[in-house]
Amino acid sequence: MATSHPTPEEFKQLCLREFAFLTEQFGFSTEPLPTSEIINPVQVRFVSPTTRVRVEGRAWGESIWVSLESLSGRWARLVDILAIRTPELVTLFTERGDQRLLLQQAAIAMKENASDVLRGDFGLFDIVETHRQQLHQRLRDNTAT
Repeated sequence: MATSHPTPEEFKQLCLREFAFLTEQFGFSTEPLPTSEIINPVQVRFVSPTTRVRVEGRAWGESIWVSLESLSGRWARLVDILAIRTPELVTLFTERGDQRLLLQQAAIAMKENASDVLRGDFGLFDIVETHRQQLHQRLRDNTAT
């Protein structure tokens, strides 16, 4: 039997549950979605005094997109960080799957691989920005296979 996809509201509740460590351990709070721009409404944003985390549902319930951003505008996708720090985890997020499981895996991967960024240390962004084109090409190559 095929797994049903979470509704947009279920997705948001799953995000709040799986990423609760952001509020409990890193001082983030949820952030309302902007109304001044067209955005994917199936997302949850968390913000701290230095950092924003965006978790979006994509592909009709079969994919997610997670980014970490400095409030000054620099950013990295979680998969970019994983490609540098734990490359073996990248394929978990380049293939479609059950969003429930993807959210669990993303929360664990973020906590284990991006705690410095969550605390406002954006040194890793220098590496991501220098190699962004290579990282994106590597991810495209991984999804093409």
